[in-house]
Amino acid sequence: MEVQHHKKDNVIALAWRHVVCPLARHADALSWVLFAVFLASVAVTVYLRYLGHGESESFYGQNYSLFWYLSWGLLVASTIGPMFNVFRARNEVPLGVMIGAGVTHVLVFILMSVVVLVQADKAEAVTGLLAAVAGAVMIGIGWVVQNQSSARASRRAHTFSVLTQSRLSAEFQSHVKSRILHYPAGKEISVEDAALFYKDGLIDAEKKLELKFAEDLARSKDEHHESLRKAHEGALEEVRSKYLAMQSVKYLLNFYEFICAGLRLKELDEMMVRATLSDMAVGIYNDTIHVRRHAQKRQPAAFTELDMRMSKGVWLDAGAAGALNEQKA
Repeated sequence: MEVQHHKKDNVIALAWRHVVCPLARHADALSWVLFAVFLASVAVTVYLRYLGHGESESFYGQNYSLFWYLSWGLLVASTIGPMFNVFRARNEVPLGVMIGAGVTHVLVFILMSVVVLVQADKAEAVTGLLAAVAGAVMIGIGWVVQNQSSARASRRAHTFSVLTQSRLSAEFQSHVKSRILHYPAGKEISVEDAALFYKDGLIDAEKKLELKFAEDLARSKDEHHESLRKAHEGALEEVRSKYLAMQSVKYLLNFYEFICAGLRLKELDEMMVRATLSDMAVGIYNDTIHVRRHAQKRQPAAFTELDMRMSKGVWLDAGAAGALNEQKA
């Protein structure tokens, strides 16, 4: 497979794409309100700290720690909802989001704490604060790394088990052999054959053959009836064989749909699946465009996981993904 080389990003680009954008996309209305209140609270606090006078200055002087730490609490509260929504959507909080949000919370807390300590004439306590925060950060990083490493190891073990069982499964191999009898890799399945995806498609095909056989018998002489009967039996055998092959296609499509769902839910390892199954998944996806359309007319949710990953270019290069999206449009 062709290895794609990604350009290097700076810290700002990484923070924008992997922290700010995911949190913004998954933020609910309450989170946006809390973030707006946080910005307003910081603006008011800064104004009172540096521009306030009279009663406002006196009020700030008596409650300055409340002003700063309330603002920090609002920032933390505004990110809880988006992070929870990201977790529900992806079954885990991405490492970039977790680290980015955590670093932001810690840095803002340190900055505000320094301001509070200086305001309280306890500048010497800043060193102790930084030491305590540094220790807490190291513990947090260790926990995150351990958690992510355990999750990654579990995904890889699960993925290896799924891939091994599929390769060694007699049922899986029998479906592969059944499929290639009529629909080998690289051969697009026709619209007519796509109707065999369901049992009623086979029934309709058999009825059409029976009607054609009856018409042929009525128009032909008696001496030709035997040859017509053999041809009819051969046609019935072929359409039934195609139906069985189509059931194998259905089995394989469901297998790759399961794989895609596992990838989206972070239950399977993306790199291992891509390295072992991408060519076969892309091949059967391209060969079954009429089959999937036929299935989705009856079941709109059929193979949506497979569609989602293919249309986003997860298993296709950028050019092929663009062509696929144009074809679907």
